[in-house]
Amino acid sequence: LATSLASHRHLSKQVVAIYRQRMQIEEGFRDMKSTKFGLGYEQNKSIRKQRLTTLVLLTTLASLVAILLGMVLVSSNKHRRFQANTEARSVLSFHYLGLRAVACRIRFTMRQWKAALKWYSSIVDGAWAGSA
Repeated sequence: LATSLASHRHLSKQVVAIYRQRMQIEEGFRDMKSTKFGLGYEQNKSIRKQRLTTLVLLTTLASLVAILLGMVLVSSNKHRRFQANTEARSVLSFHYLGLRAVACRIRFTMRQWKAALKWYSSIVDGAWAGSA
């Protein structure tokens, strides 16, 4: 990353953190819109506001389910089969992994679901605590 900010270590870390957040948002849009990588929102031909609003709501809910499935996949350590280039670092989004889990009909135990939901809850709680 290139920046015109003064070269202080804490500023560098902040820039990287902000960029990481931005990339997560960009990947989220890609996951919702792309037919190849996501839910195919880009295929809709709607022009009516009410229908578009409903489609965005449904796409958002489907994305949440895909993210949760991806988290179950990771927390149960079943995600490695989809990650070709590295084992040490996660490079695929939870959303993408969740869609792969659906496509491959991967089954999960109740214990695996509960562990992932606990993880998700801790992330949400941390986000709320950070914004307070």
